[in-house]
Amino acid sequence: MTHPFTRRAFLRGLGLGGLGLTAPNLFTGCSNSDTPGAGPSSYTTTILTGRKAIQNALAAADGPSAVTVALVDPQRILWSEAFGLIDRERGLAPTPEIRFGIASVSKIITTVAAMILVDRGLVELDAPLVAYVPQFRMQAREDYGAISLRLLLNHASGLPGFEYRNAVTVIPLDGYSEQLLDTLATQRLKYAPGETASYCNDGFNLIPPLISAVTGETYAAFVTREILEPLGMGHTLFPLIPLTPGSYAPLFDAQGKALPQEFANCYPSGGIYSTAADMGRLAMLFLNQGRVGDRPLLSAWAVTEMGRDQSAALPLNPLHTIDYGLGWDSVREWGLAAVGVSAWYKGGDTGYHCRFLVAPEEGLGVVVITAAGEAYPLALAERILLQALVDQGSIAAYPAPLEPEVPPCMAASDAALAAMAGIYANYSSLVRFATNPDRTLSRATFQAGTWGQDPAPWRLHGDGWWRMEGQAYPAYQVVPADGRRYLAQRLPSDGADHFDLVEIFGHDLEVGGELSPPWLARLKERWLLVNDPVFSSRADGSFQPVCTLARVEGLHGYVAVSPAVPAAQVIDTRDSDTTGFMCLKVPGNGGRDLNDLVCESVGDEEWLRFGSYRYRPLSGVPELGPGEHPLAIGAEGLGEWRRLPAAATLTVTGASAWYLYDPDFALLACVIAGQTLRGLDTQVPAGGFLLLHGAAFDSLQVIIA
Repeated sequence: MTHPFTRRAFLRGLGLGGLGLTAPNLFTGCSNSDTPGAGPSSYTTTILTGRKAIQNALAAADGPSAVTVALVDPQRILWSEAFGLIDRERGLAPTPEIRFGIASVSKIITTVAAMILVDRGLVELDAPLVAYVPQFRMQAREDYGAISLRLLLNHASGLPGFEYRNAVTVIPLDGYSEQLLDTLATQRLKYAPGETASYCNDGFNLIPPLISAVTGETYAAFVTREILEPLGMGHTLFPLIPLTPGSYAPLFDAQGKALPQEFANCYPSGGIYSTAADMGRLAMLFLNQGRVGDRPLLSAWAVTEMGRDQSAALPLNPLHTIDYGLGWDSVREWGLAAVGVSAWYKGGDTGYHCRFLVAPEEGLGVVVITAAGEAYPLALAERILLQALVDQGSIAAYPAPLEPEVPPCMAASDAALAAMAGIYANYSSLVRFATNPDRTLSRATFQAGTWGQDPAPWRLHGDGWWRMEGQAYPAYQVVPADGRRYLAQRLPSDGADHFDLVEIFGHDLEVGGELSPPWLARLKERWLLVNDPVFSSRADGSFQPVCTLARVEGLHGYVAVSPAVPAAQVIDTRDSDTTGFMCLKVPGNGGRDLNDLVCESVGDEEWLRFGSYRYRPLSGVPELGPGEHPLAIGAEGLGEWRRLPAAATLTVTGASAWYLYDPDFALLACVIAGQTLRGLDTQVPAGGFLLLHGAAFDSLQVIIA
């Protein structure tokens, strides 16, 4: 975790901690507006300080390669501009018409599409999804039939989370919705529909079959005709085919080389490309209560319902830290709420980062999109919107940076120590608190199969939060709920630096007995992915295609699964020698993307299935010697792994995609659809691994010389 004070200093360095009225000397950008010039004079300060903040973000060591921004009121685009570079070799800057991926902000467009169906009486918001999409089925629990459109859009469906396979790739793929339905038919719910809400992409990925069932149109066709065209969002599109170079902002690797285009085939939850100005026009829809000029695209009721807190009445919402709307991540955006302004917020992150904010009562909206980087786009969006509120007189002054006061330490009682001691888990990580003789706590985090302990103890402070002495962040306390202990954490905000963020990290787990012999044996194996051939983060080497299982010391009966995505998810093995069950019920982001781990017999081997990912054991990978080797893809179309000897040259023919890894699974070469994404610039190392993909029964050839 970034040191809190370092992070606040960084935010101030972006010009986010104060007005920073000096115009930047190194400003580079292209602007556009529905009105002449840079924007109305009343927002001059907003534009100047926004430009400075963006320029500072671009100059930061971990900053983005390009940024685009738009500020709107109900009638106009007040400011639209693009910054940075889209071609580093030629020094080419983006224009406001350059497209960026909007990632999960796509969910707002999907929600508007769904609410159009509701407005027209084609579907009911609270009717079961199976009434419209009868092919939607799940295993184990019959209450999946209670999942409604509302529960899909407010993250309270209980679906496992996200079908990662084929979701984000380097070439466009069809059939993601059908694949999702097939996968869900093999899965179970992680909690009862409407019990709580945890972030869930697949709730939105089920909207295309719903749209097709009631309109006969594809999702893309319906959205284009009913939303994009009426709003004048002419630069917004679905990546059904590769985009023309120069028409979008590419992502770059660490060496500054442009990466292949990112195709998020899960269009409804995160696949749309757009511009800041187009997204500004979408923001205007909410500022005008669903109207486009004199035409109602959405009813005022639908807009209000989207912006209503859908999580307030959920049975499980400790500390009320989640406030999902329909599609919105929050209908009480913390940075604006801190100054008494009501605002709705949606964020999205893939290789792109998008932040979308509307303040309906104040008549303002802002969107910031960045290509790559860690420039805190929410901080930029909040900074711009807060200053715009100052400029229009809605708030008296830009809020001062928060200077957190750390209350004095206090002696912890036996009850306070016992309440905190334990192991807490969320969907991708674990943390352990243990008591010390001096009435402090030690904190350890689980990484690479072992616990790593903090160098300093944690002490109870006068406000009831545990911290390292003298440090404001992070801070922890336990909240009992639903028969569990939920671990709350207080952090510096992801946005501007005038407020803190409180969220639920995870909860404790009931400890069982020792692992059974079959599970103990699996801990000694490594497992290799066989069925995600063109995943973008594998093609650039970001993720290794390896799954490992690890014992969690102190948490008997559980195993930590570390697949390609996500990492270190804990599963409960106490009731089965062949299935490890997802076992978490965490509201918010900490409870997303859970899966059961199923062990399956394939011939003489045992394979793993995690979600729809499948893994074979590394120990059974055949070896190839020098020479020519004819190979064939099997009937299921799964990838073929081979261990290689040292060689000067490697030639592969007939494969739709192939990857070469060193013995530690660092990517050495990658060819997909005939395109060399990473060329082999060294000899093949002894003990390296070759992964070959193709269609079922394809014939391949490998030559090693």
